[in-house]
Amino acid sequence: MNFTSIVTRFTNQTLPKIEWTHEAHLITCVWHLENYNELESICLLRARIISYNQSVGGENTTTGGYHETLTQFYVKIIDQFLRNLENPNLTFEEKCEKLLKSTLANREYPLEYYTKELLFSLPCRATWVEPDLKKLGNYN
Repeated sequence: MNFTSIVTRFTNQTLPKIEWTHEAHLITCVWHLENYNELESICLLRARIISYNQSVGGENTTTGGYHETLTQFYVKIIDQFLRNLENPNLTFEEKCEKLLKSTLANREYPLEYYTKELLFSLPCRATWVEPDLKKLGNYN
């Protein structure tokens, strides 16, 4: 898997929708955090995901498409993951590989922090909502 290619094609909106997987989201998040701080990453990812979704015929609605809480959740946990790496001098690819092999990459990971009812609610889709099961900062 060419991680840089995924990010480049996502950013220039040429990544096929079928390749915009959970793993591609995580790789894109790592790249943003490697190049921007947490807040800049959130702003850029918000704009780019919404724009990308529209470019591939997707919608950003109250029930589908961009999800603010999930985006911020992953930016926060991946930022912490990167800060806690034993070797901060790993390449972008090596960091992505480590993340994808970690428990953080499990699609169900956010449900350790949020009930399904809350996570898939309109408030969580529209804005940042704090977890209802356990506080952030307790990640692996």
